Amino acid sequence: SGSGNLPNKIEPKKLPKLVYHIIKDKELRRQLDMYGLPPGGERKIMVNRLKEFTHRYNASIDSGNPLGYREIASKVMAEEKQRLKAEAL
Repeated sequence: SGSGNLPNKIEPKKLPKLVYHIIKDKELRRQLDMYGLPPGGERKIMVNRLKEFTHRYNASIDSGNPLGYREIASKVMAEEKQRLKAEAL
């Protein structure tokens, strides 16, 4: 890729932190879907998924090396699988 620092490059914006206890399930699912995350499962799991995604995405912007939604979504889902597997033991 190389020349990623073009002056007219649009800086990615951080995602807002949502107030999860008032957000409706339908909106939660819409948000998950928008970022390429599975919009299903228990509400607690969906909230954790979106929180983790938001945290990682914003951290990647802070690092100066922002990752795309898809890349972060796959990391979040890989970790979720690991965690669920560990909890099942």
